[in-house]
Amino acid sequence: ITRFKRRTCAIWSIGGDVFAATLVALSADGNGFIDLKFAVVIFMFVFGIGFGVVIFPYIAEIIEAELLIYTRYVHWSMLIIISLVTKPAIDAIGLSGLFYIYAGLNFVYALLFWKYMVETSGLDAKQIRDKFT
Repeated sequence: ITRFKRRTCAIWSIGGDVFAATLVALSADGNGFIDLKFAVVIFMFVFGIGFGVVIFPYIAEIIEAELLIYTRYVHWSMLIIISLVTKPAIDAIGLSGLFYIYAGLNFVYALLFWKYMVETSGLDAKQIRDKFT
């Protein structure tokens, strides 16, 4: 992560998520675009090599240690909400619709990261704190 820079890894990974989520959405329509299992594997791979591992060290670097527990609380709360909403959303708009929404949200997310995410790779704690003040 440090070698490739956190910001770069996050943005490319989110961009890859947009691509992979779009593949899943196209495949879930049943039009035979590509095999759905292959699209899901691409999605998991892109997430796992980038954003899935970048966000946790990044948050640990930019958030004060005593506040870090609240980020975990928000993270797990969002996972619970996502798990509660996913099945009704699939029933309402279908798997492809859900992944089109996910791809669109990730596109916006990538733009926000590109504009606002501060690179912290290779900086010590004082330098990181100075970037946020």
